[in-house]
Amino acid sequence: MEAAVASLATAASTSPCAGTQPVPVDGDSVTGPVLVEAACNGRPVDMPAEALIDDRHSSDDLARMADYLRVRRPAGRARDAGGDSRVIRGTTLVETNLATSEVAAAERRLLDVMQVEPDGPARWTRPAALAHRPTRLWREPANRFPQNVFLVETGGATFVGRKLMSSFSAAGRLPEPHCSRIVASHLLGRLRSLHTDEGGLSLYYHPLRDAEKRGLLARLAAEPLADIVFPFVSLVHGRERYSPPAGWSLDPDRAAGLAIGEQHLRDFSVAMVRQHGAVDPLFYDPACSTGEFLRTLKEAFPRSVTIGQNLSQEMVDYTRPRVDQADPRGAVSPRIADGSADYVFCRFLNSEVVTSRQASALLARLSATVKPGGYLVVFGHTPVLVQASEILACGDFRLVRTLGATEDRSAVFQYYVARRESTGDGHAYPLTSSAGIHGSWH
Repeated sequence: MEAAVASLATAASTSPCAGTQPVPVDGDSVTGPVLVEAACNGRPVDMPAEALIDDRHSSDDLARMADYLRVRRPAGRARDAGGDSRVIRGTTLVETNLATSEVAAAERRLLDVMQVEPDGPARWTRPAALAHRPTRLWREPANRFPQNVFLVETGGATFVGRKLMSSFSAAGRLPEPHCSRIVASHLLGRLRSLHTDEGGLSLYYHPLRDAEKRGLLARLAAEPLADIVFPFVSLVHGRERYSPPAGWSLDPDRAAGLAIGEQHLRDFSVAMVRQHGAVDPLFYDPACSTGEFLRTLKEAFPRSVTIGQNLSQEMVDYTRPRVDQADPRGAVSPRIADGSADYVFCRFLNSEVVTSRQASALLARLSATVKPGGYLVVFGHTPVLVQASEILACGDFRLVRTLGATEDRSAVFQYYVARRESTGDGHAYPLTSSAGIHGSWH
């Protein structure tokens, strides 16, 4: 997967549409929070509003997307109170830096249009056959959600997708618009190439039909080593977004939202530890948040020891009744000794929590706390910033999983598991193999 990402860096400088130039926008790049999905077929974008949507959608869907894009405004009005208005070959898009509530509303409308019902026929189509389909374009502006664009390899091809609003958020149960789950609606198609510029991302792909999206999701759910990579980060004035230096504050609504958004991660983690046959493990969470994750593990494994720490004193105070030990300190200073933990859960090396550079440094430090035969586990609510090669570079680790799935296989998510094989004297620690968790276990 990482080799594919590297090769795409070269492909990113060209586009299959309009020669080697990005889609022209009055001599500038699209910078507003606007999504464009368009049929290219090797020519510049020049089409009516209806052509912006895959033809699988109904007329009602088309109307909703036309409203979402605010197309067909009179081109003579260059600006209005709504923001900067530009024309893409006769199709006008109103751009504006949306407030948080407006972004959520726009994401909700996008979810309505792109929705794929989880129940229905599933079909796997050979990637070579997809290459004969028309090329489509997904334009993700830099001030929207480039960090939610993902790539995954399977069947000898690279597929591209974009996380949409979580069903939890759409139902009003989650304060953030997205969670870690990837469902069929998020899959776009087989990637042809991508282009980046100061205004955002242009993703060119051969589209999947609904049944094929369900088929691809089912294939990924059965491949524990399918590596989902989020290659782009969220930038504010050219710098990565991250959490406050003193950690997050906490209120009951936020605690409840965090618990709901991570239920599938807790369930999967309990199933994994149970599969390993652990009896009295030491669980270490170096950024334990509310302590709900460690509390769930303690409940499932009463003889375990649960140790957490957090930058926020407020979080630690909330956590202490739920865990065996909790300290207010940063993860760069582990609470436990090196080589002492059976499981180290890194749930914070993620987008908008730390920067990519911080994530790499923290991973290297925390991996040392895993005992021989123990597990380093990396996942989180937002996209994981470290890649599989970085985990392996920590030394003496074997990667045994990169992806998890919900029990009903309706969603997959990043879930890296690496086992420390060295005993410290150069001898390999035996690696067990057994039946899988919601799929094969390697």
